Amino acid sequence: MSRYAIILMVLAGFTVTAIGCSGGDESKGKSEDKDKTPSNPAEAVMTYIGETIQKKDEARNQLGMTQVRQRIRNFWSANGRYPRDLGEFQSSTGPLPNPGAGFQYKYDPATGNITVVRQGM
Repeated sequence: MSRYAIILMVLAGFTVTAIGCSGGDESKGKSEDKDKTPSNPAEAVMTYIGETIQKKDEARNQLGMTQVRQRIRNFWSANGRYPRDLGEFQSSTGPLPNPGAGFQYKYDPATGNITVVRQGM
C-alpha cells in the first residue's frame, strides 16, 4: 500500500470514531428513559401490564366513539338534521356505550359533535 492510502485510512478511522462518539444529546435522552424504568423486575412487569391495560381501554374507547360518530352521521343522512339531544339519538339508534367511570358525553346538536369529558365539565 502506498503511504497516502495508509494516511487516508487512518484519517477516515479518526473521523468515524469522532462522529460516533459525538452523540451527546442522545445520551441525555437515554438517561432520562432509564429514570422512568423501574429497577425492581416485579415493578417493571406490573408497570408493563398497567400500560397495556390502559392502551387496550383507550383503543376500545376510540373504537366506541368512532361507532357513535358514524351513528350520528347515519341519523343525519336519514333525517336531514342532527339529533336534538342524546335522548332522541338513543331512542332511534340504541344506547350509547358506557363512557367510563367519572366521564360523560358532551353533545353539540348544532354540529353533531360528540365527545367524552370528565363529569362536571
